[in-house]
Amino acid sequence: MPIQSFCFNPIQVNSYLLWDDDLNALIIDPGCYTDKEKSTLQEFIQNNKLVLRTILNTHLHFDHILGNNFVEKTYSVGSQAHKDDLFLLNQLPLHARLFGVTAQEICEPPATLLEDGATVHCGNISLRVVHAPGHSPGSLAYYSENENCLFSGDVLFKGSVGRSDLQGGNGTILASSLQHLMKLPDDTKVYPGHGPQTSIGYEKAHNPFL
Repeated sequence: MPIQSFCFNPIQVNSYLLWDDDLNALIIDPGCYTDKEKSTLQEFIQNNKLVLRTILNTHLHFDHILGNNFVEKTYSVGSQAHKDDLFLLNQLPLHARLFGVTAQEICEPPATLLEDGATVHCGNISLRVVHAPGHSPGSLAYYSENENCLFSGDVLFKGSVGRSDLQGGNGTILASSLQHLMKLPDDTKVYPGHGPQTSIGYEKAHNPFL
């Protein structure tokens, strides 16, 4: 399963494009904000003849959904997220301004609400949904057992963990979510919402917050 990462918007969100051998594709957290960033994504999809099928959001903080409307309208797809983060959608413009970002559009609600343990299918791609609250109430991680990788959103970073001081965050709940993720195999590759790739084993050995 090829994985192409993009670093988008002033908050430097990692957006991940995944596809299978038949060129069915999905995007995790489309954070594209500027016209140039949107063009970069569009050109990559076009040049590789990908057929974008859906959007997966790890959570609904503004920086991770800045490109949702663009992707939904451009490719006629819907997004998928957890219901516990829906309250964040109407606050997108306000939260963006607090970080110096202008975002006038309020995202459409997810077309599909995901629950813990569900499986998302896109062509031959299968991702298990892991509800991992604490950074936000509806934070999700997406795990591929076949590809031995985890898309952790803002729950787990290389050498760090997500903030729990934002609206709806909870440090105790976050700690529980992290311990759940640490049960994955040590060689599981971790693709976080910000910063470099890591692994479960590396974080067990080196992350001071675990």
